Amino acid sequence: AEIVVVDDASDPPVAEAFPQARREHIGVKVVRNDLAQGLIRSKAIGAAETTGDIIVFFDCHVAPQLGWHKAFMESMASNYRRIVV
Repeated sequence: AEIVVVDDASDPPVAEAFPQARREHIGVKVVRNDLAQGLIRSKAIGAAETTGDIIVFFDCHVAPQLGWHKAFMESMASNYRRIVV
C-alpha cells in the first residue's frame, strides 16, 4: 500500500506539515505542482506516481471514517473491474 499526496501549489507547501522522517515512516509520498494544475490534472499527476493496481482518490474535503475501506475492498474483490464511489 502507498499514499500519494498531491500538493497543487499550495502556500505553504503541504510537505511542511509532514516532516520527512514521518512521511518515510508511514509511507507517504508528497508530489508538488510548481504551478496550480486543478483537481483533475492533479489527480492524473498523482496517479502517474503510484505503483499499485487500485487507486483511490480523496479530495481535500473528504475525511474517511474508521473502517471505510472494508466495504470498498469487498466490492473490489468481487469484481476488480468495478468502480466504487
